Amino acid sequence: MKTIKTSVAGAAMLLLGLGMALLYPNLSAAVADISHPHWRGSAIGIYRFWRDLGYGIGGLGLGIVANSTGHMEAAFWFVALSMFV
Repeated sequence: MKTIKTSVAGAAMLLLGLGMALLYPNLSAAVADISHPHWRGSAIGIYRFWRDLGYGIGGLGLGIVANSTGHMEAAFWFVALSMFV
């Protein structure tokens, strides 16, 4: 049973990695396309700052909620609600 869960988790991580590899170059290109050439470097830097800050705060928030409630389900509800803030 543990082998099945491990292989499913591995497949999910593979799909997640593929999706991120396809998504992030396009997002950076979109920011570069819509920004003025003189401001392009700053625009990409600001975009990456907020994106990376979201990773940090989101991971901390997910861990805090999961730890305080003892349930991973509550942590995923935290993520769902955070998307509207």
